[in-house]
This record gives sequence, C-alpha cells and structure tokens, in this order.
Amino acid sequence: MSKEFRLSGKNILLFSNEPWGDVWFSKHHYAIALSQHNEVWFINPAEKWHWKNLFRRKPGIVKIQPGLNSVTYQNIFPKTSSSRFLRSVNERIIAKTICQLMGNKKRVFFSFDPIRFSSPALFNPETAVYYCVDAHEHVAPERELAKNCDLVLIVSEPLREKFTGITTPVKLLPHGIPENPYSLEQRLNPEEKRQAMYMGSIYYRFDFSALHTIATAHPDFTFLIFGFVNRARIGDDDAKVLALCEALPNIRFQGTIPFRKLAPYILESAICLCISKTVRNADTLNSLKILQYLSYGKTVVTNYFHTYEQAPADLLYMADTDDYPSVFASRTDEKSTESQRRMRIEHAMQFSYPRLIESIEFMLNQQSTAE
Repeated sequence: MSKEFRLSGKNILLFSNEPWGDVWFSKHHYAIALSQHNEVWFINPAEKWHWKNLFRRKPGIVKIQPGLNSVTYQNIFPKTSSSRFLRSVNERIIAKTICQLMGNKKRVFFSFDPIRFSSPALFNPETAVYYCVDAHEHVAPERELAKNCDLVLIVSEPLREKFTGITTPVKLLPHGIPENPYSLEQRLNPEEKRQAMYMGSIYYRFDFSALHTIATAHPDFTFLIFGFVNRARIGDDDAKVLALCEALPNIRFQGTIPFRKLAPYILESAICLCISKTVRNADTLNSLKILQYLSYGKTVVTNYFHTYEQAPADLLYMADTDDYPSVFASRTDEKSTESQRRMRIEHAMQFSYPRLIESIEFMLNQQSTAE
C-alpha cells in the first residue's frame, strides 16, 4: 500500500450484515459518504439458499446513485455457516464473480460483517479494513477476519478485548454523522413541539416498560416511535406492554420511513430518546442515533453508554433503566439554551463522515509507514 494512500478513486467493496433499505445504520452512511469519491459496491447479506443457486451465480446489481451500487448474491452451497470447507469454496467462487463486475480501479475491502469473507485476499485488495460496531458473540470467523485485515476499527473501547492477541492494529473510531439538511441557525433556534421521538430497532432490546411509564406520566407529550416493530423478536411479557403502549393516545408507532425523511421530526422534537435495555454488554457500548440527535442540538435522554461516560453534563442525560422515567421528567420543562445546543452540535460535527474517512486514511498510512 502506498504511503500516500487515499480513499479516493477506488472500487470499495463494503460488506454489510444489514441489507440496503430505508433503515440506515453506520454501514449505509459510510457507503453514501465513500461514494462521493469512489465506486462503492454495497454487498448485501446473501439471499435465502435455494437449490437453483447451484446453477445461478450472477449477482443482482441496483444502482442507488452515482458511485453507489447495491449487490445481492446467492450462496452456491447450503449450510456454509456450519462447514468451513464449504464456506471457503463458496466464498472463493462468489468473490471471483463479484470482482468480474468491477473495473480496473484499485480495490479496497471494507467490512462491517463479522461472518462473511474472512479472507480479504480473495478480492486482491489494496488494503483491508474490518469495522467492528457491535459486540458480536460466539462469531469464530470474526477473529480470522481481523487477523487478515490491515486495520481493525472499533466503535467503543470495550470492544478492544475481542481482539486480544491479534497483531492487526486495533483503533478506536466512534460513530459518525451525515451532512445535516438544516442550517446552524435553524438548529440553534428550532420551533419545538411537546414531542419526544425515538428512531431505530424495536424488538427485545427496546424498553417498552420505560416508554409506557413516561408516556403515561406525560399525557401532554406526543411520543413518535419510528422503526419496524419486529413482533417475532419480542417476548410474551414485552408483547403485553407493547399492547398497552399501542392503546395510549399519545404514543404513535410510525413504522419505517427512509432516513432522509426523519430530519423534520428530529428538528421539531423537544426530547430525543434512546430506550434500550442494558441486559448485555453490547447494549452499553455506543449508539449511532445519539450522535445524530446531538447534531440537531437536541436534549437527549438515554440509557447508559460507555462512550459517553466522561461526557459534559449538558451534552446528554444518561440513566439506568429504573431511573429513566425520572430523568425524562426532569427534562420536560427545561428548554435547552442556545449555548447547550451549540455545544451538542459542535461535539457531533467532530464526527462528520468526511473527517472519519480522513482518520481512516491517516491510520492506514501510519500503519504503512510503521511497516
């Protein structure tokens, strides 16, 4: 790799464990940001296996926008997750097929997926990066992938323990934020409603009890909940509380809408929420939505996250699960000052995607010089 390496003018293979769609996670935002100066191939998870896959190898390609392609493929063989040999042969065939789709630009392997393609060399990349954004449990290929990359990025410091004993450099790189559609003046002086909002996954990690408690205690607040309610991944007890939430007139489950259409709701909300149960270590690391809320200068009430344990008092308001309702109540009648909003926005802007991409370039160049 050249000492003057830049993430520009390349074919970037971005492997995501979340498919392209209306719900965007960090990998989707990186794909958009990287596509400004590269040709990005967003590799979706494999579709469900069918016997016809033995004879059908051509991936499906959808042009999302200039510089960004969504790629969907099928595994050649079934049960590749349970057989290392089948997985290796399967990935070798698919990698060759994907490489044939691309031109002669130099390739960069950029993966968010701890399971697939643990051998970046299959794509003959100029460099290979694995970005660990979650505490994946019992995922054997993840360490193999990390060993085979030039750089491992972690979104929160406790994730470093997963890579103990691996010689690949492991660097901290927090979540990022996309370009904001509103001017600084609009964010510093918004016209807010008595409205609270949440955006994200709604399943067993979502704290339905906390939502029901705060909504019952604050009937003058409207609670807008954006995201797909995955009832198949909600236990019986939570399903009962969910039914109680749905019966309250001030809780509105809005379903899934494209990320770009969420902006007006964030701007006009008085409080933004992150309501997760903290039953696993993974639930206390970091959350992409926090930084997105802060980029609007919003009052953020959230459960505890390691990433923000040293944060200034007015940046956001963290609480343990049992204390969440009282923390929310303390914020309902306290409007943020312009200086508080400015502090939150300035904090978030440190993590714009262009800046994070520059950080990745610096880390890779630093590693190249060290070698």
